Amino acid sequence: MTSKDDNRYSSSCRLAHISLDRDRLASDLKGVESMERSASYGYFQYGERWSSIMLANHSGDARDGISKIYDGSALATEQMKLVPYLWEVTRDVFECRYLKSMRIFDALNGGILPHRDYWDLEVKPGASHQPKRFNRIHLAIQTNSNCLNSEEDRVYHINLGDIVYLDGSRTHACIAYGNQSRLHVIWDFDPTIQMEKLFKAKGLCKPEKLAYITRRAMAKSEMELLLSSGMLLSNVSLQVVLQSFAAIHFVREVSAGACYDWLVKVAQMVDKADLVAEAREIRHRYLGDTNESFTHIARHQSHG
Repeated sequence: MTSKDDNRYSSSCRLAHISLDRDRLASDLKGVESMERSASYGYFQYGERWSSIMLANHSGDARDGISKIYDGSALATEQMKLVPYLWEVTRDVFECRYLKSMRIFDALNGGILPHRDYWDLEVKPGASHQPKRFNRIHLAIQTNSNCLNSEEDRVYHINLGDIVYLDGSRTHACIAYGNQSRLHVIWDFDPTIQMEKLFKAKGLCKPEKLAYITRRAMAKSEMELLLSSGMLLSNVSLQVVLQSFAAIHFVREVSAGACYDWLVKVAQMVDKADLVAEAREIRHRYLGDTNESFTHIARHQSHG
């Protein structure tokens, strides 16, 4: 039975919490500063910095930043020797024979646009099986209260030492602001292995709901203002408008994917066919083949 068959893992959840040795972690963080960053998947990001550092993958080459499905276990890259404590934590907590990749996400004063992972691997009509994905697990090793993740219409913060399963097949996004980078260790594991069996210590994996952040409903007047702000939409400003729309989700009770519905709506309002086509193509690029509306205006608007 795969973890996706277990209702406890039908959405992102907190799996465990570990106490990190602050001195040894600080030493590793100094090593992180000198590591080579990868720009893989850079089209998702905006802001000052959002990059990844590959520590283990199918090839053992730190320059290879693309997630791949393959047989066997991940090989440590040359950069792993700069973070001996994090590698020790990984081996102490997890069954590394199931590990497919390990990386660090480095984020500073920016975000990741709402998107769905693996949508290009989803079952097509008439297909006989579900393609493999990954069990993706986060560990926060440097963070602050202005670093937020989201899943669909929910927003949450991952505390230092929290181990969190992130269901990348659902629409998700994140932002990170502050004087220091937000650093998360990201592990990708074989999805055919039960979540509890990924952990070495029996009883360490205790899935529980994340603590979601309460946000105010979006007022009708705010929605009108938001849409009117996009009336100067052009080929030049389209990405900037999208980024500003994407940030609304973290302060108002709307779904992460609503920013794409708003972008299409504004493009229709300015009545430019090329912009409408580009807005729809962007929506498809990040969310895949879905006709679902994420705006949900009736449910998420107040009349303020």
